[in-house]
Amino acid sequence: MATSKECDALSLTNLVLSELTNVGLSTEKILSQCYDGASVMSGKHGGMQKVASDKLNREVPYVHCFNHQLHLVVVHAMSSEGALDDFSPGHQAMVSVIMKSLDSIIHLFREIENTRTYGTEVRLGAVGLLKAVSEPSFRFIAFMVHKVLSLLDPPKKLLQAEATDLYTGIRVVHSAHNCMEKLQHNSEFDELWEKYKDMDTPAPSKRQRVVSSNLKEYVVETTVGQQEEGNERECKSVFFSTLDAVLGEMSARFNERNSQLVEALCALHPERETFMDVEKVKPVLDLISGDFVEAEFYCRTPVSTD
Repeated sequence: MATSKECDALSLTNLVLSELTNVGLSTEKILSQCYDGASVMSGKHGGMQKVASDKLNREVPYVHCFNHQLHLVVVHAMSSEGALDDFSPGHQAMVSVIMKSLDSIIHLFREIENTRTYGTEVRLGAVGLLKAVSEPSFRFIAFMVHKVLSLLDPPKKLLQAEATDLYTGIRVVHSAHNCMEKLQHNSEFDELWEKYKDMDTPAPSKRQRVVSSNLKEYVVETTVGQQEEGNERECKSVFFSTLDAVLGEMSARFNERNSQLVEALCALHPERETFMDVEKVKPVLDLISGDFVEAEFYCRTPVSTD
């Protein structure tokens, strides 16, 4: 096995290409690349995938593990929104536990807060956590995250199956993307908001807040230091920015070019409905710089499918 002490993209690319030549394989036959997701390999501007394409003077598509890419979609999208830090790294099972047990969790924190035997440090920690999970927006965001993850979890499980091929994987991801796009409507937010806005469990106030008696005869047009009730606008912003981040990550990681190539390969399979479809096959022929006569496809297709 070839090894290298140099770990930069150029050195690794030279090593791979030289090894292929040493074993008698022509680099002209390379149709795609598949590496780990590390930037030195997958980088679009300075990674191995870019260096290899430059050295071969043609496009050599990079294919990454679909399941890993989908996981990175969740991680990167959620890390881009500060309000979702409490639910990082975005495991649906963890969020489900929080949702089902939230009332019990709040009850436990209150019990710890009022029980001196737990010690000062533990009680202070419970007070802080109680305040966090009792925020009006916490429950809404928890259910929102669960809704997003529930759309991505089935594709993740399917992509782990050995029987799942590239074409099926692409279709599953596109289906999840379409479902996510349907959430980008005010009606979807309103439905979720109306369902969970009244389920909040506010933390008990240590003292009653009252408006200064000096202001009773005036119309107050600015803040007086009290926290305003209602977090609908904040939650709406988080809702749509999260969807934008997820959809953006999915589009970037599952680009249209690779999807076209996968569909083109499937169009070469006799049992596919798109078998020998000119438009479907063309991306692969372009990739290998193959010449073809379009009329021959129409002549041979009926014979090949019988």
